[in-house]
Formats: sequence, structure tokens, C-alpha cells
Amino acid sequence: MSLEAHMQKIQQDNLSAIIKSVAKEVSTELKQDMIEFFKEMVAKKDYPPELRGDKLAAQFLSEIEGKRLSADALRKRINSGWYQEGLHFNQISDKIRMWKRDALLNYTKDT
Repeated sequence: MSLEAHMQKIQQDNLSAIIKSVAKEVSTELKQDMIEFFKEMVAKKDYPPELRGDKLAAQFLSEIEGKRLSADALRKRINSGWYQEGLHFNQISDKIRMWKRDALLNYTKDT
């Protein structure tokens, strides 16, 4: 095998390795996007547009984020500025908040 043929084979092998690497990376990203899409679709099907109370909102976020979240943890997030009144929820009374499902979905995607 000539030097030129050997160099051409090396370039083809390198190109093949690069293509495989890029394809794997793209498929991994696509898989994550599909998982998020299906989680969102299930959430929209299972939960109403407005969630009454911190407990239901915490349950909803637990399913979306994939980790257990309590109502107390949700209140701490409010106090630390994660969620804002008028944007993510409306305060109905001293103890009741109406959470906006779609605002929570979009917020968790961006963080």
C-alpha cells in the first residue's frame, strides 16, 4: 500500500469516527428532547390549566422534574424568588394559591 493510499485510509477512518460521534451526540439530544416533550404532553393531559394549592403544584412539579418536591419546598422556592406572583401563580387567599400549569412547564424547561 502506498503512502498516499495509507493517508487516504486514515482520513476516511477519522471522518467515519467524527460522523459516528456527531450522530451519537445528536441522537442523545433528540432523545432528551423527546422525553421532555412526552412529559409535557402527559402533564397537560393529566393536570388542569390551573392547579389549586401548593400541594398539587408540588406534585405536578415532582412529576416534571423527576424528583420529589414537597409543598414546603415549593413555598421556599417562592420565598427565594424562583416563582413570582402574577407570573407563576395567583394568590387567592392567605393560604390558597392558583398555580399556572403552563408557566410552571415553561419555567422548568428554562432552568
